[in-house]
Amino acid sequence: MALLSGGRVDEILIERAHRPWRIGSIVLARVTAVRRELGAVFLDLAGDDGYLDGFSGPIPNEGKSVLVEITSEAHRGKAARVTTDLSLQGELITMTPHRPDHAISRRITAKGERSRLRAALGEVLPETLGAIVGPQAKGCEIPALLADAHALLDRWQRMQALIQAPSANPAPQILQAAPGPVEQARRAAPDATVREGRDGALFLEHDIEATIAQATQRRVTLDSGAALVFDEGEALTAIDIDVARSQGATENPITLASESAQAIARQIRLRRLAGLILIDFPRTRIAAAREKLSAELKQAFTGEAEPLTIHGWTRAGLLEITRPRRGPSLRETLLEDDPALQPNVNTLALEALRHVLRGSSGIAHPRLKCSNAVGLALLGPLRPAFDEVGRRLGARLTLEPDQ
Repeated sequence: MALLSGGRVDEILIERAHRPWRIGSIVLARVTAVRRELGAVFLDLAGDDGYLDGFSGPIPNEGKSVLVEITSEAHRGKAARVTTDLSLQGELITMTPHRPDHAISRRITAKGERSRLRAALGEVLPETLGAIVGPQAKGCEIPALLADAHALLDRWQRMQALIQAPSANPAPQILQAAPGPVEQARRAAPDATVREGRDGALFLEHDIEATIAQATQRRVTLDSGAALVFDEGEALTAIDIDVARSQGATENPITLASESAQAIARQIRLRRLAGLILIDFPRTRIAAAREKLSAELKQAFTGEAEPLTIHGWTRAGLLEITRPRRGPSLRETLLEDDPALQPNVNTLALEALRHVLRGSSGIAHPRLKCSNAVGLALLGPLRPAFDEVGRRLGARLTLEPDQ
Protein backbone atom coordinates (compact mmCIF):
# COMPACT_ATOMS: atom_id res chain seq x y z
CA MET A 1 0.00 0.00 0.00
CA ALA A 2 1.44 3.38 -0.99
CA LEU A 3 0.15 6.74 0.27
CA LEU A 4 0.59 9.54 -2.28
CA SER A 5 0.24 13.27 -1.72
CA GLY A 6 0.45 15.58 -4.69
CA GLY A 7 1.61 12.68 -6.83
CA ARG A 8 4.56 11.94 -4.51
CA VAL A 9 4.88 8.84 -2.32
CA ASP A 10 4.81 9.74 1.37
CA GLU A 11 4.57 6.30 2.97
CA ILE A 12 4.78 2.62 2.00
CA LEU A 13 3.07 -0.17 3.97
CA ILE A 14 3.99 -3.79 3.27
CA GLU A 15 2.41 -6.91 4.78
CA ARG A 16 3.24 -10.44 3.66
CA ALA A 17 0.72 -13.25 3.83
CA HIS A 18 3.07 -15.66 5.59
CA ARG A 19 3.92 -13.02 8.21
CA PRO A 20 0.73 -11.01 8.88
CA TRP A 21 0.78 -7.87 10.96
CA ARG A 22 -0.17 -8.21 14.62
CA ILE A 23 0.04 -4.59 15.76
CA GLY A 24 -3.37 -3.50 17.02
CA SER A 25 -4.68 -7.02 17.54
CA ILE A 26 -6.34 -7.78 20.89
CA VAL A 27 -5.30 -11.08 22.39
CA LEU A 28 -6.53 -13.16 25.29
CA ALA A 29 -3.01 -13.96 26.50
CA ARG A 30 -1.68 -16.27 29.20
CA VAL A 31 0.99 -15.22 31.70
CA THR A 32 4.06 -17.44 31.34
CA ALA A 33 6.47 -15.65 33.70
CA VAL A 34 6.51 -12.69 36.08
CA ARG A 35 9.81 -10.86 36.62
CA ARG A 36 9.08 -8.45 39.44
CA GLU A 37 12.68 -7.25 39.58
CA LEU A 38 12.32 -6.10 35.95
CA GLY A 39 8.75 -4.89 36.30
CA ALA A 40 7.84 -7.13 33.35
CA VAL A 41 5.25 -9.81 32.66
CA PHE A 42 5.90 -12.34 29.88
CA LEU A 43 2.98 -13.76 27.92
CA ASP A 44 1.87 -16.39 25.42
CA LEU A 45 0.15 -14.45 22.63
CA ALA A 46 -1.57 -17.39 20.96
CA GLY A 47 1.68 -18.85 19.66
CA ASP A 48 4.00 -15.84 19.85
CA ASP A 49 5.86 -14.44 22.84
CA GLY A 50 5.07 -11.03 24.30
CA TYR A 51 5.98 -8.89 27.24
CA LEU A 52 4.11 -6.30 29.26
CA ASP A 53 6.44 -3.57 30.46
CA GLY A 54 5.29 -1.60 33.51
CA PHE A 55 2.10 -3.45 34.38
CA SER A 56 -0.56 -1.18 35.92
CA GLY A 57 -2.73 -2.64 38.64
CA PRO A 58 -2.35 -5.99 40.40
CA ILE A 59 0.22 -8.23 38.72
CA PRO A 60 -1.45 -11.48 37.55
CA ASN A 61 -0.08 -14.83 38.60
CA GLU A 62 1.57 -17.22 36.16
CA GLY A 63 -0.99 -19.21 34.20
CA LYS A 64 -3.67 -16.54 34.45
CA SER A 65 -5.40 -14.98 31.43
CA VAL A 66 -5.17 -11.27 30.64
CA LEU A 67 -6.52 -9.09 27.83
CA VAL A 68 -3.78 -7.20 25.97
CA GLU A 69 -3.24 -5.25 22.76
CA ILE A 70 -0.06 -5.70 20.72
CA THR A 71 1.71 -2.36 20.28
CA SER A 72 4.89 -3.46 18.48
CA GLU A 73 5.94 -6.51 16.47
CA ALA A 74 8.61 -8.93 17.62
CA HIS A 75 11.93 -7.52 16.42
CA ARG A 76 15.45 -8.95 16.20
CA GLY A 77 14.77 -11.69 18.71
CA LYS A 78 12.82 -9.44 21.09
CA ALA A 79 9.27 -10.42 22.00
CA ALA A 80 6.32 -8.33 20.90
CA ARG A 81 5.39 -5.51 23.28
CA VAL A 82 1.81 -5.34 24.58
CA THR A 83 -0.39 -3.11 26.71
CA THR A 84 -3.53 -3.56 28.81
CA ASP A 85 -4.80 -0.16 27.58
CA LEU A 86 -7.03 -1.58 24.84
CA SER A 87 -8.62 0.05 21.78
CA LEU A 88 -11.58 -1.73 20.20
CA GLN A 89 -12.00 -0.63 16.60
CA GLY A 90 -15.43 -0.16 15.06
CA GLU A 91 -16.61 1.35 11.77
CA LEU A 92 -17.16 4.84 13.22
CA ILE A 93 -15.94 4.60 16.82
CA THR A 94 -12.88 3.41 18.72
CA MET A 95 -13.73 2.24 22.23
CA THR A 96 -11.08 2.78 24.94
CA PRO A 97 -12.39 0.86 27.98
CA HIS A 98 -9.62 2.02 30.34
CA ARG A 99 -9.69 5.70 29.34
CA PRO A 100 -13.10 7.02 30.50
CA ASP A 101 -13.59 9.96 28.19
CA HIS A 102 -15.78 10.57 25.14
CA ALA A 103 -13.91 12.45 22.42
CA ILE A 104 -14.67 13.61 18.89
CA SER A 105 -12.07 13.67 16.11
CA ARG A 106 -10.46 17.08 15.56
CA ARG A 107 -11.23 16.73 11.88
CA ILE A 108 -14.92 17.19 12.71
CA THR A 109 -14.90 20.94 13.30
CA ALA A 110 -18.55 22.07 13.21
CA LYS A 111 -19.66 22.74 16.80
CA GLY A 112 -23.21 21.54 16.18
CA GLU A 113 -21.95 18.33 14.59
CA ARG A 114 -19.64 17.60 17.53
CA SER A 115 -22.45 18.18 20.04
CA ARG A 116 -24.80 15.94 18.05
CA LEU A 117 -22.32 13.04 17.95
CA ARG A 118 -21.30 13.42 21.62
CA ALA A 119 -24.95 13.38 22.77
CA ALA A 120 -25.69 10.27 20.71
CA LEU A 121 -22.63 8.47 22.08
CA GLY A 122 -23.73 9.18 25.66
CA GLU A 123 -27.02 7.37 25.03
CA VAL A 124 -25.25 4.02 24.66
CA LEU A 125 -21.87 4.09 26.42
CA PRO A 126 -21.51 4.84 30.13
CA GLU A 127 -18.97 7.46 31.18
CA THR A 128 -16.79 4.70 32.65
CA LEU A 129 -16.08 3.44 29.11
CA GLY A 130 -14.12 5.78 26.87
CA ALA A 131 -14.66 6.21 23.15
CA ILE A 132 -13.37 8.28 20.24
CA VAL A 133 -15.62 9.18 17.33
CA GLY A 134 -13.48 9.01 14.18
CA PRO A 135 -13.45 11.49 11.27
CA GLN A 136 -15.38 9.01 9.12
CA ALA A 137 -18.43 9.69 11.34
CA LYS A 138 -18.78 13.21 9.94
CA GLY A 139 -22.36 13.64 8.71
CA CYS A 140 -23.33 10.06 9.56
CA GLU A 141 -26.84 9.07 10.56
CA ILE A 142 -27.35 8.67 14.32
CA PRO A 143 -28.72 5.08 14.01
CA ALA A 144 -25.46 4.03 12.33
CA LEU A 145 -23.41 5.56 15.16
CA LEU A 146 -25.58 3.88 17.80
CA ALA A 147 -25.35 0.51 16.05
CA ASP A 148 -21.55 0.75 16.01
CA ALA A 149 -21.49 1.70 19.72
CA HIS A 150 -23.80 -1.22 20.63
CA ALA A 151 -21.63 -3.66 18.66
CA LEU A 152 -18.45 -2.48 20.43
CA LEU A 153 -20.11 -2.65 23.84
CA ASP A 154 -21.29 -6.20 23.15
CA ARG A 155 -17.78 -7.19 21.98
CA TRP A 156 -16.21 -5.74 25.14
CA GLN A 157 -18.67 -7.54 27.41
CA ARG A 158 -17.94 -10.86 25.69
CA MET A 159 -14.19 -10.28 26.12
CA GLN A 160 -14.69 -9.55 29.80
CA ALA A 161 -16.76 -12.71 30.24
CA LEU A 162 -13.85 -14.84 28.99
CA ILE A 163 -11.61 -13.92 31.92
CA GLN A 164 -14.17 -13.29 34.66
CA ALA A 165 -15.67 -16.76 34.84
CA PRO A 166 -14.25 -18.36 38.05
CA SER A 167 -13.59 -21.75 36.45
CA ALA A 168 -12.49 -20.41 33.06
CA ASN A 169 -8.98 -21.09 31.82
CA PRO A 170 -9.31 -20.43 28.09
CA ALA A 171 -6.48 -21.03 25.64
CA PRO A 172 -4.67 -17.95 24.33
CA GLN A 173 -6.51 -16.60 21.30
CA ILE A 174 -6.78 -13.54 19.06
CA LEU A 175 -10.04 -11.70 19.77
CA GLN A 176 -9.57 -8.74 17.40
CA ALA A 177 -7.46 -9.09 14.28
CA ALA A 178 -4.83 -6.47 13.51
CA PRO A 179 -5.68 -3.84 10.91
CA GLY A 180 -3.72 -4.51 7.72
CA PRO A 181 -2.08 -1.96 5.41
CA VAL A 182 -5.36 -0.97 3.73
CA GLU A 183 -7.10 -0.23 7.03
CA GLN A 184 -4.07 1.58 8.41
CA ALA A 185 -3.87 3.70 5.26
CA ARG A 186 -7.57 4.57 5.51
CA ARG A 187 -7.08 5.70 9.12
CA ALA A 188 -4.04 7.78 8.20
CA ALA A 189 -5.79 9.41 5.22
CA PRO A 190 -9.59 8.99 5.64
CA ASP A 191 -10.40 11.43 2.82
CA ALA A 192 -8.04 9.91 0.26
CA THR A 193 -9.10 8.33 -3.01
CA VAL A 194 -8.26 4.60 -3.06
CA ARG A 195 -7.09 2.83 -6.21
CA GLU A 196 -6.47 -0.91 -6.28
CA GLY A 197 -4.16 -2.56 -8.79
CA ARG A 198 -2.97 -6.09 -9.52
CA ASP A 199 0.38 -7.69 -10.27
CA GLY A 200 2.31 -4.52 -9.44
CA ALA A 201 0.99 -2.64 -12.49
CA LEU A 202 -0.29 0.33 -10.46
CA PHE A 203 3.04 0.67 -8.65
CA LEU A 204 4.82 0.70 -12.01
CA GLU A 205 2.40 3.29 -13.39
CA HIS A 206 3.18 5.72 -10.54
CA ASP A 207 6.90 4.84 -10.47
CA ILE A 208 6.53 3.63 -6.88
CA GLU A 209 9.02 0.81 -7.46
CA ALA A 210 11.68 3.47 -8.08
CA THR A 211 10.73 5.22 -4.83
CA ILE A 212 11.03 1.93 -2.95
CA ALA A 213 14.42 1.29 -4.52
CA GLN A 214 15.63 4.76 -3.48
CA ALA A 215 14.26 4.33 0.04
CA THR A 216 16.41 1.23 0.51
CA GLN A 217 19.60 2.89 -0.71
CA ARG A 218 22.15 4.31 1.68
CA ARG A 219 22.50 7.71 -0.02
CA VAL A 220 19.83 10.25 -1.07
CA THR A 221 20.91 13.40 -2.98
CA LEU A 222 19.09 16.68 -2.25
CA ASP A 223 18.33 19.46 -4.75
CA SER A 224 21.07 21.65 -3.26
CA GLY A 225 23.69 19.02 -4.00
CA ALA A 226 24.01 17.94 -0.38
CA ALA A 227 23.16 14.32 0.46
CA LEU A 228 21.64 12.31 3.28
CA VAL A 229 23.51 9.15 4.24
CA PHE A 230 21.58 6.53 6.24
CA ASP A 231 23.21 3.81 8.33
CA GLU A 232 20.74 1.46 10.08
CA GLY A 233 22.09 -0.58 12.96
CA GLU A 234 20.60 -2.69 15.72
CA ALA A 235 21.10 -0.04 18.39
CA LEU A 236 20.43 3.14 16.38
CA THR A 237 20.12 4.77 12.97
CA ALA A 238 22.65 7.43 12.01
CA ILE A 239 21.80 10.11 9.41
CA ASP A 240 24.69 12.19 8.08
CA ILE A 241 24.07 15.40 6.13
CA ASP A 242 26.97 15.31 3.68
CA VAL A 243 27.91 18.62 2.04
CA ALA A 244 31.37 17.63 0.80
CA ARG A 245 30.26 17.30 -2.86
CA SER A 246 28.09 20.41 -2.85
CA GLN A 247 29.34 23.80 -4.00
CA GLY A 248 26.81 26.00 -2.22
CA ALA A 249 24.97 23.86 0.34
CA THR A 250 26.77 25.47 3.28
CA GLU A 251 26.45 29.07 2.04
CA ASN A 252 23.06 29.39 3.75
CA PRO A 253 22.88 26.97 6.73
CA ILE A 254 19.26 27.89 7.52
CA THR A 255 18.13 26.97 3.98
CA LEU A 256 20.13 23.73 4.23
CA ALA A 257 18.50 22.95 7.58
CA SER A 258 15.00 23.45 6.16
CA GLU A 259 15.71 21.33 3.06
CA SER A 260 17.32 18.61 5.18
CA ALA A 261 14.45 18.53 7.71
CA GLN A 262 11.82 18.05 5.01
CA ALA A 263 13.82 15.32 3.28
CA ILE A 264 14.67 13.53 6.54
CA ALA A 265 11.02 13.55 7.68
CA ARG A 266 9.94 11.98 4.39
CA GLN A 267 12.69 9.37 4.48
CA ILE A 268 11.88 8.41 8.08
CA ARG A 269 8.31 7.66 6.99
CA LEU A 270 9.28 5.88 3.77
CA ARG A 271 11.97 3.79 5.44
CA ARG A 272 9.83 3.22 8.57
CA LEU A 273 12.77 4.21 10.77
CA ALA A 274 12.26 3.98 14.52
CA GLY A 275 14.07 3.69 17.82
CA LEU A 276 17.05 5.96 18.44
CA ILE A 277 18.01 8.22 15.50
CA LEU A 278 21.06 10.52 15.48
CA ILE A 279 21.40 13.30 12.89
CA ASP A 280 24.81 14.84 12.12
CA PHE A 281 24.30 18.41 10.85
CA PRO A 282 27.34 20.26 9.42
CA ARG A 283 29.13 22.43 11.97
CA THR A 284 28.03 26.05 11.88
CA ARG A 285 28.21 29.10 14.11
CA ILE A 286 24.63 30.02 13.20
CA ALA A 287 22.59 28.58 16.05
CA ALA A 288 19.34 29.36 14.21
CA ALA A 289 20.19 26.69 11.63
CA ARG A 290 20.19 23.92 14.23
CA GLU A 291 17.00 25.30 15.75
CA LYS A 292 15.41 25.33 12.28
CA LEU A 293 16.26 21.67 11.72
CA SER A 294 14.78 20.47 15.01
CA ALA A 295 11.70 22.72 14.78
CA GLU A 296 10.78 21.63 11.25
CA LEU A 297 11.28 17.95 12.08
CA LYS A 298 8.98 18.31 15.08
CA GLN A 299 6.38 20.13 12.99
CA ALA A 300 6.49 17.45 10.29
CA PHE A 301 5.32 14.76 12.74
CA THR A 302 2.85 16.80 14.82
CA GLY A 303 -0.40 14.91 15.37
CA GLU A 304 0.83 11.62 13.91
CA ALA A 305 0.25 8.21 15.47
CA GLU A 306 4.01 7.59 15.48
CA PRO A 307 5.45 10.99 16.47
CA LEU A 308 9.06 11.99 16.89
CA THR A 309 10.44 12.86 20.30
CA ILE A 310 13.27 15.38 19.94
CA HIS A 311 15.69 15.12 22.86
CA GLY A 312 18.03 17.91 21.74
CA TRP A 313 21.64 18.23 20.70
CA THR A 314 24.40 16.13 22.19
CA ARG A 315 27.74 17.57 23.28
CA ALA A 316 29.21 16.14 20.07
CA GLY A 317 26.75 18.17 17.98
CA LEU A 318 24.30 15.39 17.03
CA LEU A 319 20.52 15.85 17.09
CA GLU A 320 19.06 13.00 19.14
CA ILE A 321 15.50 11.87 18.36
CA THR A 322 13.42 8.76 19.00
CA ARG A 323 10.33 7.30 17.36
CA PRO A 324 8.18 4.40 18.61
CA ARG A 325 9.11 1.11 16.97
CA ARG A 326 6.06 -0.71 15.61
CA GLY A 327 7.71 -3.26 13.36
CA PRO A 328 10.59 -3.85 10.93
CA SER A 329 11.91 -1.04 8.78
CA LEU A 330 11.50 -1.09 5.00
CA ARG A 331 15.08 -2.25 4.65
CA GLU A 332 14.56 -5.12 7.09
CA THR A 333 11.44 -6.21 5.21
CA LEU A 334 12.92 -6.12 1.71
CA LEU A 335 16.68 -6.64 1.95
CA GLU A 336 19.23 -9.06 3.26
CA ASP A 337 20.93 -8.06 6.52
CA ASP A 338 24.33 -7.41 4.96
CA PRO A 339 26.35 -4.40 3.75
CA ALA A 340 25.55 -5.15 0.09
CA LEU A 341 21.85 -4.26 0.59
CA GLN A 342 20.70 -7.03 -1.76
CA PRO A 343 16.99 -7.98 -1.94
CA ASN A 344 16.15 -10.89 0.33
CA VAL A 345 14.82 -14.17 -1.07
CA ASN A 346 11.16 -13.40 -0.28
CA THR A 347 11.39 -10.02 -2.05
CA LEU A 348 12.90 -11.69 -5.14
CA ALA A 349 10.36 -14.53 -5.15
CA LEU A 350 7.33 -12.22 -4.92
CA GLU A 351 8.71 -9.91 -7.63
CA ALA A 352 9.23 -12.99 -9.84
CA LEU A 353 5.57 -13.95 -9.39
CA ARG A 354 4.47 -10.46 -10.41
CA HIS A 355 6.62 -10.79 -13.57
CA VAL A 356 4.97 -14.14 -14.31
CA LEU A 357 1.48 -12.67 -14.02
CA ARG A 358 2.35 -9.67 -16.21
CA GLY A 359 4.33 -11.55 -18.85
CA SER A 360 2.98 -15.07 -19.33
CA SER A 361 -0.32 -14.33 -21.08
CA GLY A 362 -1.03 -17.00 -23.71
CA ILE A 363 1.70 -19.38 -22.54
CA ALA A 364 0.20 -22.85 -22.11
CA HIS A 365 2.88 -24.20 -19.78
CA PRO A 366 4.53 -21.28 -17.98
CA ARG A 367 7.92 -21.92 -16.38
CA LEU A 368 9.83 -19.83 -13.89
CA LYS A 369 13.60 -20.27 -14.00
CA CYS A 370 14.97 -19.41 -10.56
CA SER A 371 17.58 -20.28 -7.96
CA ASN A 372 17.00 -23.07 -5.47
CA ALA A 373 16.59 -20.50 -2.70
CA VAL A 374 13.76 -18.73 -4.55
CA GLY A 375 12.12 -22.05 -5.39
CA LEU A 376 12.25 -23.19 -1.76
CA ALA A 377 10.68 -19.90 -0.65
CA LEU A 378 7.84 -20.28 -3.18
CA LEU A 379 7.16 -23.87 -2.11
CA GLY A 380 7.56 -23.03 1.57
CA PRO A 381 6.40 -19.84 3.35
CA LEU A 382 5.20 -18.23 0.10
CA ARG A 383 3.22 -21.27 -1.07
CA PRO A 384 -0.18 -19.47 -0.85
CA ALA A 385 1.09 -16.79 -3.26
CA PHE A 386 2.56 -19.45 -5.58
CA ASP A 387 -0.75 -21.36 -5.66
CA GLU A 388 -2.70 -18.14 -6.24
CA VAL A 389 -0.61 -17.44 -9.35
CA GLY A 390 -1.42 -20.91 -10.68
CA ARG A 391 -5.14 -20.37 -10.15
CA ARG A 392 -5.06 -17.03 -11.94
CA LEU A 393 -3.05 -18.41 -14.85
CA GLY A 394 -5.31 -21.45 -15.15
CA ALA A 395 -2.20 -23.61 -15.40
CA ARG A 396 0.36 -24.99 -13.00
CA LEU A 397 3.49 -22.85 -12.82
CA THR A 398 6.59 -25.03 -13.17
CA LEU A 399 9.78 -24.10 -11.35
CA GLU A 400 13.02 -24.74 -13.21
CA PRO A 401 16.16 -24.64 -10.99
CA ASP A 402 18.96 -22.44 -12.25
CA GLN A 403 22.05 -21.79 -10.12
